Amino acid sequence: IIYSDKSNNASFAILTDSEHFDSTLIVTLHVGSKESTLDLISYLQNFGFKHNYSRIQILTKEILPELRNLEYRISFHLMLKSLD
Repeated sequence: IIYSDKSNNASFAILTDSEHFDSTLIVTLHVGSKESTLDLISYLQNFGFKHNYSRIQILTKEILPELRNLEYRISFHLMLKSLD
């Protein structure tokens, strides 16, 4: 778990290795301020490069700031179904 608290509105992320995609870092991101989010994304890029990841997959329900090489793919909903 990492976080950035710029402008008193923290952004935080949970980092995990993908179980399904080779050399992919899965990031669950909660967006706080734009500054905090950009700080985390910069950290994630450096972390990914340092640890030889070929891809970073960011899961978030918030809209991310526009950045070069940050590609929006799909919106998704994770649902829970009780099997009684």
